[in-house]
Amino acid sequence: MSILGIRSRVKSLVKTVLGLEGPPSAPSNPEVRLEPNEGKVTEPLGSSAQSQEFSADSSSEAENLQAKDLQESEIKESEIKESENKESKPDLETTEQTPLKRAKPIELSSEDLEQLEHRSREKSENKESEQKESEQKENLMKVPVQINVQETPNPDACMFQVDVALIDSGTYEFKKGDDVSHAPLAQRLLGLEGVELILIAPRFVTVRKSPEIVWTSLTDKVITALEGFFNSPEDAVNSKEQSVDNSNLSDVELRILEVLDEEVRPAIAMDGGDLVYHGFQEGVVRIQLTGACGTCPSSTATLYYGVQNLLMEEIPEVKAVEQVSA
Repeated sequence: MSILGIRSRVKSLVKTVLGLEGPPSAPSNPEVRLEPNEGKVTEPLGSSAQSQEFSADSSSEAENLQAKDLQESEIKESEIKESENKESKPDLETTEQTPLKRAKPIELSSEDLEQLEHRSREKSENKESEQKESEQKENLMKVPVQINVQETPNPDACMFQVDVALIDSGTYEFKKGDDVSHAPLAQRLLGLEGVELILIAPRFVTVRKSPEIVWTSLTDKVITALEGFFNSPEDAVNSKEQSVDNSNLSDVELRILEVLDEEVRPAIAMDGGDLVYHGFQEGVVRIQLTGACGTCPSSTATLYYGVQNLLMEEIPEVKAVEQVSA
């Protein structure tokens, strides 16, 4: 309907209301109905139903679009998760198909092998040495060493007997001024004032003092030094066991050594002494007395009336014994 037509209808309606004209004619537009009493414009019932159907169709379509968007969003999230899982996990098929590469063996020269063997041997020796020191410390802590002081025929020498082995065999004599870097026990004892000489044997230590020093003041110092040594992991002497080459000795000399080792040395060891064999020539045995016997006033009698008579009795080839000075 045109604007002019609407205006004409409105005027006619006003006149009718005021009583100036009769009721208005039916509208030409069948879709619009005029209520004469209320003045309201209403739509036909068919138009309302169509509007409801359109509204329902629009709502349904919106819900369908929303559900579709939600489904697409879930699909995208699922694809993203699958992609992340593939990146984080290794491809098992590819891993299984890829062959492992073996490292090439290292070729070592003979020098390298020697160095490796030397290092292995050093580690083993160090381990054994540490274990030995540990065992020595445990033994020292468990068993206290007993020290017995015994006088000797020499007034300037005294024996300190112990109940543990200081060395395996033989004897070691050290004097003031000697190199004692390899003898920890000698370092301790010779460091005491008044000690001039010590003799280390397997089961005793002989200490020879200066004539002007008295034993009452020195004995306690020697015992204290010995106790300090036994509470340490040190060896009395670090050098290897003394060995004597007897391959060039004659049968007579071998017999002389046998008598000295089995009969003479044990006897003089009881007095804190020892002897050193210096050879046999023209029937004369040359011997040096050590320890307490070195400066003992009765050493001459011991040598000539004891050792000489025994050797001459046991070995007819021996005619005399001669003492060698230190």
